[in-house]
Amino acid sequence: MVPPTTLPVSLTGCWAKTWPTGPMAGKPALTVRDHCLNVGAVAEVILGPHRSMVPPSFLVWLAACHDIGKISPGFQSKCDAWLRLKGLNHLAQIWQTAEGDHSKVSQFSLQHILRDRFALTEETAALWAAVAGMHHGTPHYGGQWGNGESCAAGDAPWDKMRATLADGLGGWLGEPRHRQSRTWMTFPRSDGRRDLLPLRIG
Repeated sequence: MVPPTTLPVSLTGCWAKTWPTGPMAGKPALTVRDHCLNVGAVAEVILGPHRSMVPPSFLVWLAACHDIGKISPGFQSKCDAWLRLKGLNHLAQIWQTAEGDHSKVSQFSLQHILRDRFALTEETAALWAAVAGMHHGTPHYGGQWGNGESCAAGDAPWDKMRATLADGLGGWLGEPRHRQSRTWMTFPRSDGRRDLLPLRIG
């Protein structure tokens, strides 16, 4: 892992997608920031006129944040062309020892961001983070707070960059609304009431 005080790459320099074919195949094509903005914009269109207890601005923001975990050494080291372009080949072996599953890193980071940004309980923050973490189909753990601590081992500067992107997405896409009662932040009970359940996803 790189030293905890500095990173050799900026927020706008982290890749998210590579060219699939053609002469640029395998080379970085889209940054994490731009990909997250694209997904947020698509989520906004899909939601459109649909009504929900959850403010659309929050859902758009959460969808946009789904890939903030790509801002991590384990993921960034997966593109050899990017490493060569940035002159970071010498860090590849070290970075490849970090968590490589970006959706797991997203889920872990979002727990803390949701708790701090919306003043949620740890349980509720963990459940909403699991919603974003399962964007490839399955959550990495069932919404329990704190699971995935290995994602953060020596990861402080990367995690700070992920939080910065999450804040920026709120500014670019529209600040997520925050209701005083936060009823919409709870999960439904089987008896029709709404409460913070000790439920687990998956």
